Amino acid sequence: ADTDALGRSTRPEKHTYAVSDSGYFYIWYDTTGSAAPDLTNRNENGVPDYVIEVGIIADSAYHVLVNIMGFSPPPADEDSIYDIYIENYSSGIYGYNSPDSPSHNQSGATSYLQIDNDYFGFSSTFGLSPIEIMRISVGHEFFHGIQWG
Repeated sequence: ADTDALGRSTRPEKHTYAVSDSGYFYIWYDTTGSAAPDLTNRNENGVPDYVIEVGIIADSAYHVLVNIMGFSPPPADEDSIYDIYIENYSSGIYGYNSPDSPSHNQSGATSYLQIDNDYFGFSSTFGLSPIEIMRISVGHEFFHGIQWG
């Protein structure tokens, strides 16, 4: 994670965000520049389809890991909504789960996700599409947030 002059982690800054359907996640993204996801919005709700897909899989990962498997949710930060930041990474960098330093909660380490904005050009031994790679990456990185907690 990026740090400030005092060595504290700093979160990325993005133009805007959307809230997942469950309300558990903010998906932060840019609307211009190299980190912007595809802004196609087929249902014309004002949120890019890719951002909606990120929210759907994040909600699904939460449901499976917390509600079905019984893991504790990641410790809440100040607003109690888990943050996912859409970035532009080179092929092969799928994403990160970064702990906050210091944590924003005394009961465990708070964290946030950073994922790629399109996963185009990523190779897959299993012939996965970019959207399938995003789904795996979000679920995988979210579980690290649970582990930090």
